[in-house]
Amino acid sequence: MLVAIKQISIDRVQHWARLPNESKMVPMEIALLLQLGGGQTVGSLHHGIIHMLDWFEMPGQCFLIVFERPQPCQDLFDFITERGALEEPLAQRFMQQIVEALQFCQARGIVHRDVKDENVLVDTRTGDIKIIDFGSGAMFTDAAYTDFEDIPFENDREIVQATPSFTRRISKECQSLIHWCLEYRPEDRPSLDQILLHPWMEVSDECSDLQEGQSITSSL
Repeated sequence: MLVAIKQISIDRVQHWARLPNESKMVPMEIALLLQLGGGQTVGSLHHGIIHMLDWFEMPGQCFLIVFERPQPCQDLFDFITERGALEEPLAQRFMQQIVEALQFCQARGIVHRDVKDENVLVDTRTGDIKIIDFGSGAMFTDAAYTDFEDIPFENDREIVQATPSFTRRISKECQSLIHWCLEYRPEDRPSLDQILLHPWMEVSDECSDLQEGQSITSSL
């Protein structure tokens, strides 16, 4: 079985967490993955989240995390770079899976905080996705978050305007959802449940035609 191994140097760990019923401190990423059902933790891991198989500590040096490695796969950034902009039905398919995986995280008290194309792994055979890299994640809190990990704009002016430009023709429903998600005031943005209920998120016939075992490239 193919696996992926992530090395976290101790001197680069920014946030630590204590494991339940133990005095040991581990990087926050390991604690979050355990809470999501990775390793030896009893629980059902969501199919849209990368599975941590095990982790090890090399005292005084680093931590090693062993992940599953679905094949064939590539991250969404490379997927789009090679194939060009996604057609809306395929984008819908990916978006629905991502939101459902984030709902699972939220139900477990976890926020990812760095959802972007490089952190979405695509099975190019089935079209299934997995969210990876919880290195920027945190425990859910009702208090205001005072730091951030990722922004969809290049400068402060673009952030304030919150009006992304579209470089290709897309449906009005898709534009509507994007604008809603990027509202300047956080309280004006949709919840994960509201995103799934948006008209653009209705599953199209073209999406449902993608059968398990069929290469996703044939649908483009």
